[in-house]
Amino acid sequence: MPRKNLLGVIDAVGQLSAHSENVDWQLSVLGSQQADPMYTERVRSRIDERLLDKRVDLLGEVSDETVEQTLADSHVLCVPSTYEGFGMVYLEAMEYGVVPIASANGGACEFVTDGETGALVESDEIDRISTLLAEWASDRERLAALGVAALQTAASHPTWNETFSSVRSSLASEEATSNT
Repeated sequence: MPRKNLLGVIDAVGQLSAHSENVDWQLSVLGSQQADPMYTERVRSRIDERLLDKRVDLLGEVSDETVEQTLADSHVLCVPSTYEGFGMVYLEAMEYGVVPIASANGGACEFVTDGETGALVESDEIDRISTLLAEWASDRERLAALGVAALQTAASHPTWNETFSSVRSSLASEEATSNT
């Protein structure tokens, strides 16, 4: 979806070699390629233009197990959306110690602290995104510290099951009260 700003991510990773020839990276993109076929075609064209086809994997829709394995294998989640209501994708990644580069527009600022648990960026800050990726790739201790902080932050938030259990309890309590 255009709102997720994958084109901006591709532009940012395309600049990584300008920061350092030694930056080793791979970008895995998960999500439907059918939701907006015209945008998907623009993404593929940008990958080709920047000669990134060997470093960018468009995996499409995948199983929950593949999502979990991808997060377990990742260091950074980069989704500089134009807007995120809550940003569940960031919190889910943080559960794996993955450091988010998150949208400064929307709910992610409630749990992503810029410079402490990840980074908050505007969707058009391509140079900053590229710089962050390069810095974290070259400073693994810093990246690890951010990952630990992200993991701790995620642990302090309720899981989906805990949230749904709370909602169910509230609804059941309200229903019991209205039936009396």
